[in-house]
Amino acid sequence: ATWVDVEDKFANDAETALNLMLARLYFDATRSQKCRSVMRAKMQRKLSRLAMPDWLAPLRVVDLRFPRVPPRFTQVKVIHRVNGNDRKMGVDAFDDGEPTWRLGAWVEAEPGTVVTVETSVDWRRSSKEKKEGSTRSDSSVKGTG
Repeated sequence: ATWVDVEDKFANDAETALNLMLARLYFDATRSQKCRSVMRAKMQRKLSRLAMPDWLAPLRVVDLRFPRVPPRFTQVKVIHRVNGNDRKMGVDAFDDGEPTWRLGAWVEAEPGTVVTVETSVDWRRSSKEKKEGSTRSDSSVKGTG
């Protein structure tokens, strides 16, 4: 077996191992009520920072659902570096003189995450703002003449 064959086999084994770990972490995170509430809270904080018009109530995250299929690593590349020489991909590595192994990979994910957001609209405030805006513009126009 050549060095490339050994690296490719290791890359396949590494891809399988990484995908198994990622699938397990994904399963635990998406099924755990605590993790889901943490993710929902993070999304809620992001939505709370958005500037909203007065007539629109703040957005509220109501539900969070994830696809059943976890993301997966593909095209895993193994880079073995011995004494400053990269054996694959010509990537500059840290120059500490020690042999190192590095992995590079693409991540593919299925679409299907659903975030349910709730808000309410007060049309009375909207029409009130329009009326106030028109009187303000009228008065400012009159005051300039």
